[in-house]
Amino acid sequence: MNADTSLNLIPNTLIASMQQQRVILFLGAGASMEAGAPSGNAIRAAIAKHFFKSEMDGYDLMSVAEMAIQAHGGSVVFDYLRTLLAHYEPSDAHKLLPTFRWRTIATTNYDLLLERAYAATNSRLQNLVTFVRDTEPVEQRMQAVTAPVEYLKLHGCLEQFHDPALPPVLSHEHYDRYMNGRSRLFARLEDRARESPIVFCGYRMADGHIRKLVHRFVGLGNRPRYYLVVPNLPEHEIAYWGSMNVSVINARFGEFMKALDHAFAPPLRSLSVTTEVKELPIRHLYRVQSSETPQLRSALERDFTFLHQDLPHSSQDPKKFYEGFDTGWGAIIQRLDAERRLTGDLVFKAVTDEAPSSTDARLFVLRGPGGAGKTIALKRAAWDSATVFDALTLWLEPGGKLAGERLIELYELTGRRIFLFVDRIALYADQIVTALNLAKTHKVPLTIVGAERDSEWNIYCAPLKPFAPTELRIANLSTSEIERLIDLLERHKSLGLLADMTRAEQVQAFQQRAERQLLVALHEATQGKRFEEIVFEEYQRIVPGQAQRLYLDIATMNQFAVPVRAGTISRISGIRFEDYERDFFAPLENVVMTLRDPYTGDYQYRARHSRVAQFVFRSACSTDEEKVTQLTRIINGLDPGYSTDNQVLQDIVRGRKLSEDLSDVDAGRAIYRAAVTALPQQAHILQHWAIFEMHHRRGSLVEAENLARRARELSPKSSSIIHTQVEVARRRAHGEQNPALKAQYRQQARERLDEMGSPKNSIVTTSRCKLLIDEIETLSESLNDASKEHDVAYFATQVKLAEDQLARSRQIVPESPELQQVEARFHEVLDQPDRALHALERAFALGAKGSGVAIRLANAYASRGRTEKAGQIFTSALERLPDDKQLHFEVSKLLLSTGGDRNLIKGHLARSYSKGDHNFESRHLHAQFLFLMGSASDAADLFVDIDKHAPEEWRSSIPRQDSLVSKMLGRYSGIVCKQELNYLFVKSTAYPKDIYGRHDQASPDDWPSLTFGSEMNFHIRFTRSGPVAIDMKPGRVAAMTAVPQLADPARTATTSA
Repeated sequence: MNADTSLNLIPNTLIASMQQQRVILFLGAGASMEAGAPSGNAIRAAIAKHFFKSEMDGYDLMSVAEMAIQAHGGSVVFDYLRTLLAHYEPSDAHKLLPTFRWRTIATTNYDLLLERAYAATNSRLQNLVTFVRDTEPVEQRMQAVTAPVEYLKLHGCLEQFHDPALPPVLSHEHYDRYMNGRSRLFARLEDRARESPIVFCGYRMADGHIRKLVHRFVGLGNRPRYYLVVPNLPEHEIAYWGSMNVSVINARFGEFMKALDHAFAPPLRSLSVTTEVKELPIRHLYRVQSSETPQLRSALERDFTFLHQDLPHSSQDPKKFYEGFDTGWGAIIQRLDAERRLTGDLVFKAVTDEAPSSTDARLFVLRGPGGAGKTIALKRAAWDSATVFDALTLWLEPGGKLAGERLIELYELTGRRIFLFVDRIALYADQIVTALNLAKTHKVPLTIVGAERDSEWNIYCAPLKPFAPTELRIANLSTSEIERLIDLLERHKSLGLLADMTRAEQVQAFQQRAERQLLVALHEATQGKRFEEIVFEEYQRIVPGQAQRLYLDIATMNQFAVPVRAGTISRISGIRFEDYERDFFAPLENVVMTLRDPYTGDYQYRARHSRVAQFVFRSACSTDEEKVTQLTRIINGLDPGYSTDNQVLQDIVRGRKLSEDLSDVDAGRAIYRAAVTALPQQAHILQHWAIFEMHHRRGSLVEAENLARRARELSPKSSSIIHTQVEVARRRAHGEQNPALKAQYRQQARERLDEMGSPKNSIVTTSRCKLLIDEIETLSESLNDASKEHDVAYFATQVKLAEDQLARSRQIVPESPELQQVEARFHEVLDQPDRALHALERAFALGAKGSGVAIRLANAYASRGRTEKAGQIFTSALERLPDDKQLHFEVSKLLLSTGGDRNLIKGHLARSYSKGDHNFESRHLHAQFLFLMGSASDAADLFVDIDKHAPEEWRSSIPRQDSLVSKMLGRYSGIVCKQELNYLFVKSTAYPKDIYGRHDQASPDDWPSLTFGSEMNFHIRFTRSGPVAIDMKPGRVAAMTAVPQLADPARTATTSA
């Protein structure tokens, strides 16, 4: 090949892709050989000669390596291979690589030539970030350097040869299982390859393994053109590859790089496609003449938005904003958000109530459930801090890196306190800890203001607790806030059904919602339907079906409030981002938004709100079978090396939640099997499987114990897993009838607690108290008037031990809500209700997790006649846990017992269960309530569903007492339509089906009169299958109506309980 010809090798299509930084470079052994590294045959000969004193010409490299490993051990062979390859230096072609921008670089080589080439090139345009295993955290490593480029070493690396779990791919055995620990790396490369062209360099196409590797990517289907850099291929093979959308470039690696260097001018290479060159408005705050470092400049362009009056922004469509779409800062700058008192409180406490000379590092957290308006409230507080109070205010962008060093440098340039606002603070907990510690060490005044959902704060934000964060809760809309919101809706013609109402009716439309979180209330009040119906109807209207399926996939992951990577969607559904833009943007325009990760370059999707995504998933996957099918599809497509995918996986496998969402225990097990298959070494998955078995009503404690043990084997020092073992042992003791085995399990739990270390650990001390109270409860059940003196004395001793342990625990963890719950149970066991109530009050005030404390406390108040106080507790609890089904059930019972608003009762009952769960008590009360309100046909349908799915023994007999509903019913009349010896059926206009009546529900004198065709009157109670007649008498009654003592919302404006 002459020089002129070689310089014109590069196709224009490849140059265009290089300009867009879209090209994947895939390097094989031939590229290393041009730097002097030995060929596969030479390595084979060297290994054979070193270990067997013969070059073994008749064998290939893998066979020789396999025999050497068998004879001498893998570590010895790998050490020799390292010495064989370690001393080579990069060729001129290698040194050209850092002068280009690549999408990704991949290789099947072990050597360090590329690492050395990049390290030696001061003018490099990117920094190499090497990945050799699935589990390395992608975003964290990519964020650690400026201008990162992903380098995937698919067959191993010289620096990792000693890892037994990830040996280099060298022998037949290694080739057969080379995917172990690397499968996600290959899948990651496939994700890129669907969107970006690959250039294969240094591969010998006659090698069967290499052809198989190349075909793996070529066979991806709808993809860009690929390129094979191979010299002297015959024409028929060039034609073969051309038919598969692969262009052959007739060159060796060095010739290709020289031609690329000639074709693509250096000035064009340095232009990044992802970063605009722009002036930084923050510079007017600098107090010194020096400029920022490139690292700070990059952070201010990619990671942080500096808020100022002239911030560029896109206009926000008001109607879309009120439907949940927030596309940037437009809504805030256009003042589309309703003013909330909380925002003013937050700005006052975090920004204005701060001594100018203070150098304290401070943390504020805005908490609340999903859909409550946290993000908008946080944005409003940030904007007002910057534009009203002239504070130096930064907003952390989604996917941005929160680097404390950059904040230190910014302070040195400005001399001003930095106010950093962070949404979804749980995703950045570790980075915030580092930043606050750095600020304390360097005496840099830093205030971080974050927002997070309650559940995420409780689970993932423990590292932030030592900084004593000031916590503010976002409450439901107050009356004045509702008024301001209605004014905005009217101004922007977004009132919907509210337009035809009076102002009082408009306010009431918000107030009578069982759930008044901002997003839900807006949808329900303006459209007149339940939020679930609105969202599901929107989902059902999406066409074509492939677009609907894509939306469901996005919603399934985005319900956990993390963005969804386009690569994950491509792997699950086969839809590339280019396909989305071309085919699906229009049908999904109003329900899906796209963004791009500033570091990995990955495109991402999200629904207009995670709360919307949550309801889409619930409605579209209402049965256990549908949930299992969808969640296992998602699990199989996740790459937990990415923090977003890992977060989705962790949320999917949460044991306690799955135990509540799935009625069939085998459905949950199928999900866990899929997760364990995808990630067999994840202790977290096995632990949550154990928790699922422990909490599901049909779970196995024996299986829970085995799973917790397996999790412990993978992570022996995890205190969380040890605590799971403690809880399993406690539950086994509780369910055990044999006293010796009961004592054995409790002793096992104590031994596990000893393994957890410090007795001052809050979990350890609380668990010890639980064990003592368990034993006291067992002892109290066995005591009676005939108990022996020594049994009574032992009981008294254990009570004293528990009191002492509780006293010590209060000194160790005085503000622990969990400890207060334990103390409440202690007093309940000892029949000390006033002390139990006080402990529950303390636990609730301290923010106890879950709804259990709130329910016990509210019911305690109600039993004392303090129903108003009970309602206040439920209101507060629902603000924290708007989706808690048991809370909605308990609220509906309280409202029924006190004559509450019928619309509120209806709303709470509708939210007290979901399709496919096993909350049959909630369904049954709802069906009764529908009967009470005259919706007999709907009630009958619900009773049929209950009768079909509830356990056989459940509510099969006629109740002996009236329920909350049946006691409000009057007497009904009907005609006997069938009579047998011991029972009859009566036809009544009160119910669409014939109502059953048993002979013992009439007096002996009246039963003979209740004959076929005769009129009768009766009272009603309810079994699993619906209403049954009791107190049956002959003749009609004057009126045949229910007498519900419930408030009419048309006359009474009432707020949510």
